[in-house]
Amino acid sequence: NGIRDTLDPGSELPIAVALPIDFNAGLQLRVSGSLTGNLAGTNLAGAALPVNNVFFKTDTVQLNGSAQFALTRQSVDVDTDGNGSNDLPGATLDGLALSVTDVGVVVPGVAEVTVSGALALARITPADLGFEIREPFDDNPAHAGQLITYSVKPILGIPLTWVTRIDDVQAPHRFVDTQLRGPYKR
Repeated sequence: NGIRDTLDPGSELPIAVALPIDFNAGLQLRVSGSLTGNLAGTNLAGAALPVNNVFFKTDTVQLNGSAQFALTRQSVDVDTDGNGSNDLPGATLDGLALSVTDVGVVVPGVAEVTVSGALALARITPADLGFEIREPFDDNPAHAGQLITYSVKPILGIPLTWVTRIDDVQAPHRFVDTQLRGPYKR
């Protein structure tokens, strides 16, 4: 609507934390919540001293404390160079806020760390790059040797064909690919 709005994902936390980011906006998604452990644990030395608010515990790792989070998604018109014109109309703005209080990570015999703080992140994605897979690929999980052919319209809506080969997969943590056709071709 052209009215300047302020994105403050921190205001969505159950206990609000001011983390404003100024953008024109149209809200699409808002999710917030909190996490506080209700288990008992022990200190690093394994003595009978209790640790409260444990929310994750295995034989080797213990997490305790409390955290609040908020996630928002909005449609925005972005002026990337400050000249007053919208360079990225209809872009998607994702906002993430995280606030933690006395969150402890305990790895017996290795470390015990306690942190508190707040974090706000924002990511802008252009409205429509026209990403489309052009040739079907197998339905198996990503694997080395897999080829993906797709079209994308990164500039002025002109379709370009890109081809990518998956070289290595270490699911669910990462994958390595090589672009065989497109601007990132090696």
